[in-house]
Amino acid sequence: MSQNTEALNMDMDEESVFTKVGMLFKNARESKNLTILQASQELHIRQLYIAAIEAGDISALPGHIYKIGFIKTYARFLNLDSTQILKDLNLQEEITPNYSSFNFSIPLEQQKRPTLKIILGATTLLFIGSVILYVSNNMSYVHEEAISAKDALDKNSVSNQSFTPSTSQNLPASSATSITPDETTTTISTAPSLPSTIESQDTPVLLEDAAVKVIAIKDAWVQVTDDTGKAIFVRLMRAGESYTVPTTGKHHLNTGNGAGVKLSIADKTSSPLGEEGKVMRGISLNLDDVKKIIKE
Repeated sequence: MSQNTEALNMDMDEESVFTKVGMLFKNARESKNLTILQASQELHIRQLYIAAIEAGDISALPGHIYKIGFIKTYARFLNLDSTQILKDLNLQEEITPNYSSFNFSIPLEQQKRPTLKIILGATTLLFIGSVILYVSNNMSYVHEEAISAKDALDKNSVSNQSFTPSTSQNLPASSATSITPDETTTTISTAPSLPSTIESQDTPVLLEDAAVKVIAIKDAWVQVTDDTGKAIFVRLMRAGESYTVPTTGKHHLNTGNGAGVKLSIADKTSSPLGEEGKVMRGISLNLDDVKKIIKE
């Protein structure tokens, strides 16, 4: 019987503490001339929970963390001692560990410094990437040169096949049936234009001779773009290397060293395009524009 009485007294004491704390909150709010709705809107806490705190009904609040959070927030809003109130309500605050006292197994200096394996690995990857890039650029350059040469040969063969000279086609029918010495002389004297045409077809001007070439006289980064702005040739050209610009379409040249690049058409070559180390952009590689550059 005495145990039940003692437990009842403890419950009554706890309820009285909750009620006193709730009245403390309510009086503080009313002293500020605030309603529960205004406090709820200011703190973003539901009116139901604020009313439960003021009524001393702590069990109506959600989990332990929310109880502590709502009570601390509401106490600070009303300028009350949140620490003492939590002690009176027998609510323990969560303890935040002090990480500054932890000992790390790896010294801070070593954490900031990369290991030898990482340095060697990064260097190896960089070297392999550079080799792959260099080889791919060389292969694309050789492929483009082969395509240009093949196109030139195909066009030359087509132009030769398009003209098949036949003296019988240029002679009148009467000459073919009966030829006198006088008519033979006349035929020979009026036919010089025919051999000249054949000669010009047998010895055509190669397209490569009429094409624009980019010649590197010093090491220089070179980029050639088409009329859409797409790069069709990009590489670091070494002194003595050259690149033949396609004869169809409009192309432009960009280079990182104006003094290291010249342009040529057949046996005519321009001066260096710029000064040492000067970046040159948007230089037209059309045949007429390059001729003007060469004349300058």
